[in-house]
Amino acid sequence: MVGEQLKLSVFNEYGDPGDAELDQRGGTIPQALLRMNGQVTRELVKTSPFSAAGRIMALSGSNEQLIENCFLVCLSRRPTAGERTHFLKQLDDAPELQRDEITQDLYWASFNSPEFSWAH
Repeated sequence: MVGEQLKLSVFNEYGDPGDAELDQRGGTIPQALLRMNGQVTRELVKTSPFSAAGRIMALSGSNEQLIENCFLVCLSRRPTAGERTHFLKQLDDAPELQRDEITQDLYWASFNSPEFSWAH
């Protein structure tokens, strides 16, 4: 009984699921926050020559292609008409210098979407 209470205490304090790590669930709140805002995520979405987001931005010839490539890489599907219109308006209206920030935002939003979490 004491050992079981200790296990629950560790789980509640540190977010470690212990033996239940393979149960069907989305993870703990600390794990979700780390996935959304952690160092790995910041490096992943940064538009550098060594990140996926940076390569997608550099190799996409148009804004439409950029949006499609981000969706294909993150969600394994093409964007819907509404998604394409939403992000295309942002990219078309922004100065060229903000293209990398919008790409980072698009990649981050796709990477942190429930669709990504359930598919990966």
